[in-house]
Amino acid sequence: MKKIKVGNKLIGDEEPCFIVAEAGANHDGKLSQAKELIDVAAEAGADAVKFQIYSAETLYSKRAPKFSTYKKPPWQL
Repeated sequence: MKKIKVGNKLIGDEEPCFIVAEAGANHDGKLSQAKELIDVAAEAGADAVKFQIYSAETLYSKRAPKFSTYKKPPWQL
């Protein structure tokens, strides 16, 4: 397997596991909270952090029965 470099870490055979922390949408749309999640993940030993952002328009049909409920970001429900 060919090795790739992410930052200063090599990923590939016989390299240490590259750990990605899943923050999801737990940032509640706030940059400061996202940065705090990054700090916590780094303290726990993560090499990277994965975030998610989404909107109802990209996840649900506008014809879905509760589309107006889903239209708000999860941190505003």
